[in-house]
Amino acid sequence: MLEWTSTNGRWGLTLLCPEDQKFPAEGSIESLGELGGMSCFKFTPGKTGLWLVIGDDLVPVKGTGAEIAGSCGLQSYKSVTLLICRPGGTWKWHGYKRRQSGFCSLNSEGKVQESPPAVLLEAGVIEPEIPAEVITPPPEVESSMASAMRKAGLI
Repeated sequence: MLEWTSTNGRWGLTLLCPEDQKFPAEGSIESLGELGGMSCFKFTPGKTGLWLVIGDDLVPVKGTGAEIAGSCGLQSYKSVTLLICRPGGTWKWHGYKRRQSGFCSLNSEGKVQESPPAVLLEAGVIEPEIPAEVITPPPEVESSMASAMRKAGLI
């Protein structure tokens, strides 16, 4: 069993799972409901094609095969997020007070790998925060120096 409790001890999240379970792990997750402020979930390992990823402040990227199964703010700038992912599922993680962030994806072997934002932008998986600018080439140079360089075969 894994348990995350708020600083004041009044709420949190509990995950029932095998004792030595490592995550991410392939299997299924179900909500058992909430009792005494604790959101309760059960994870059952197995060959389902779905993987449970556990992290702090995780936000799934739409259309990539990652969804939030459960999450809870724990006070003191802490939280827990349970993501259910298919291979290729991508999410954005946030650090302390959201001062840092980055992207990760789940590969076909169930391993988490860092995903460079430039690659995700180019693939159309994420949108830029600031739209791309059109880069215009400089105008042709018409001068005696350019003419002499062309004659010499330098340009």
